[in-house]
Amino acid sequence: MIEKFACCPKGVQGLILWLMGAMTSLAFAPTFWIPLAIMGFSWLLIASSRDDIAMSRFWMGWFFGFGHFTVGLYWTSYAMLVDAKDETAAHFYRHYGFKSLPNQALTLFLPLAHVPER
Repeated sequence: MIEKFACCPKGVQGLILWLMGAMTSLAFAPTFWIPLAIMGFSWLLIASSRDDIAMSRFWMGWFFGFGHFTVGLYWTSYAMLVDAKDETAAHFYRHYGFKSLPNQALTLFLPLAHVPER
């Protein structure tokens, strides 16, 4: 399969590496699909060790990392959001500095200015 990867144009190689990076980030919380990390990092290691691939190793790592962190940052946004059950629960969260999203009064987020320094 890596031989087919080596014959692809650089743009397709970049897309494949982006997908491998995105797939690898699904191995972490909340999905914990560990085999995806093994496949993704193995693919990057094997591809970067080959000399017949037209893309430089820098760009291989860049595309892989961009896909990995794009999907990884998506999950980070959920750590900052709260879906309140009702207005009483929303009032409780607002007391601690949470703000409502526009047009969604029961979906709240904590602005980083309210996070205490340690």
